[in-house]
Amino acid sequence: MTALSGSFRLPVLASLALGSLLAMQACGDLELGFPGVSDPEGERITIHIPRDAASLNQKAFGDNPRLINEGDRVTWVNDDVTVHTVTASDGGWDSGDLQPGQRYTRSFDDPGAFPYRCKHHPNMTGTLEVQQTSSPPIVASPTPSVLPGTVFPSPSPTFP
Repeated sequence: MTALSGSFRLPVLASLALGSLLAMQACGDLELGFPGVSDPEGERITIHIPRDAASLNQKAFGDNPRLINEGDRVTWVNDDVTVHTVTASDGGWDSGDLQPGQRYTRSFDDPGAFPYRCKHHPNMTGTLEVQQTSSPPIVASPTPSVLPGTVFPSPSPTFP
């Protein structure tokens, strides 16, 4: 393997570092946030299942019902000392057994009410109310459209 020349070393290292950060974010190991910039995949919402959640009934999953937007990603974290599940009342989705400390994440892309419960503790119930976002998503055109007669300036040469 040959060493990188000085002029290429910094951009390559910066690209590798950025790539590593983005991979960590995609795996959920790192949350990157920038003020004023919204997540194109929706908000990330965390619901903690507290200790002794089975005794909390409809408050076991926090606010109930919980209002979220289309595209939001919800993560449930089992902070209790016993196993719980997050299971749609209609059976449409199920976290499986969440051991203490484990988490389950899913996105909600359609508006509506989504009641759920813990299979092991049927008194633990919650509802997510997913509201439609006010603006439609922006979809990029597959080909750029240019009006006839549009003049583009020539790029000016740059010198190192």
